[in-house]
Amino acid sequence: MGKELRDQGLHIAAGMIAVGPIAIFGPNPLTLAWTTFCVGGSREIGRAGPTVDFASFKRLLTQKLDLSFWALSGFIVGWFV
Repeated sequence: MGKELRDQGLHIAAGMIAVGPIAIFGPNPLTLAWTTFCVGGSREIGRAGPTVDFASFKRLLTQKLDLSFWALSGFIVGWFV
């Protein structure tokens, strides 16, 4: 039960980190770029394998092209909001 509670707590924290800026500052190019960056980061970490550790997070940060385009998609949407 303790591991499950920790995992679900981390899911809540990740969601709040991803969409919190939209709730605080409203939808704009930067907040939506941040949100799609977080979504893309989540996907890229998931592609690395079933276990998330510091090494997989570090590899995520080297995916500059992929993460840039994830963020760009949110920025473009935010530009038109």
